[in-house]
Amino acid sequence: MNQRFLHVVGFDHTFCPSTSSSVQLGLAAGCHHEVLWLEAALRRGEMTAAEFAARTHALWSEPRRRLTPEHVAEVFDRAPWIDGLDEVLEDIRARGEFSVLVTMSPDFVANLLQHREGEAGGFDSVIAQPYPALTDTGFAGPFDRATALVPADKPRLVAELRQELGVEVEAVVSYGDSLHDIAAGYWSVAVNAPQAVQDAADASYSGGMSCDFWAVYQLGRGLLEYRWASPRPTRPVS
Repeated sequence: MNQRFLHVVGFDHTFCPSTSSSVQLGLAAGCHHEVLWLEAALRRGEMTAAEFAARTHALWSEPRRRLTPEHVAEVFDRAPWIDGLDEVLEDIRARGEFSVLVTMSPDFVANLLQHREGEAGGFDSVIAQPYPALTDTGFAGPFDRATALVPADKPRLVAELRQELGVEVEAVVSYGDSLHDIAAGYWSVAVNAPQAVQDAADASYSGGMSCDFWAVYQLGRGLLEYRWASPRPTRPVS
């Protein structure tokens, strides 16, 4: 059976092991310490992802900290992307399979990964925290809490996409560093994750600052092959 797989990928600490998109945006806008404080409160469970998004929107709307597309482009260009990303996306696309990025990061950053330059292109789909459109003069409107996402939305949104693409439940593998990331797939690979996430996942990879997504991807393909025979990819020679 020629089954097409869906690869579900987390963001921030999965793809940028040493930082997060919000911290990098804070650096660009001159409010780095405030964003770090908000992220710490989020990790401690003192606010939801929706509240974090609303607070960062308000912060990046202040006149002396106003975020612009120029800041976003700067952050995207200098981000410490995980090694092997382009090679993995190229292999997935060459096989006629699907990739989706699922993240609580701002959509105006994550969406750039759907149109990534180079032969590999970007992700086929992106699911991210919806912010108002970002213009040269700042956000086009207020943050809409009614449309805000929380991590628990990830499995539901991936299930909707899977059905839209016509992919079977057991043909979905997820990669990430949180319980909600790995819950989005039938199979799962924990990436640089806490022990509790590693224990809940089907496979685990810990590469620290030198993490290689090609190696992570090999684990995911191995899990998928438990049911469907599929040749292992050969890493392109750079």
